[in-house]
Amino acid sequence: MSEFQMYLPVDAYDGFNIIYEKYFGNCQINCILRLNGKINEEILKEAIRISWKVEPILGYCLVEIDNQLVWKQREDLDKIEACSIVETQEADAELQAFVSEKYNYEDDCQVKVRIVRADTDTICVKIHHACSDAGGLKQYVKLLLSIYNDLEKGEQYPVKSRECVNRS
Repeated sequence: MSEFQMYLPVDAYDGFNIIYEKYFGNCQINCILRLNGKINEEILKEAIRISWKVEPILGYCLVEIDNQLVWKQREDLDKIEACSIVETQEADAELQAFVSEKYNYEDDCQVKVRIVRADTDTICVKIHHACSDAGGLKQYVKLLLSIYNDLEKGEQYPVKSRECVNRS
């Protein structure tokens, strides 16, 4: 990462999400994909990393600076586990545990992916509501699958990063 740090302002809705999640509930949106076979986890991890470049907000976290919450570009994206894998025959219980995990807005990625491996794979993608709504999650899953398909064919995905815009 360069020494240049990018910050984005937090709007009232972001603050509401953080307060709500801190005291009341879970502000993550989930998508569960049940496959007929198994996915190549290394290709999926690479696809997730590329998606962070295409959708820059996914590479940000909420931090407090001078008593103000701001979106700060993460410096540790290359060290973050892009996707976790759990092998179990209790897939539904594992999925429930994963979607129920409490979100830490200062440390966690905006998007988390888990492969639950049994006889076949089930993939759970969860995204924090502060950076996406349900429609955005659907678009993200389509993006992720498009990147994965290109990588699986041995093609490079053409990264065209979206502009970070004023979210107010």
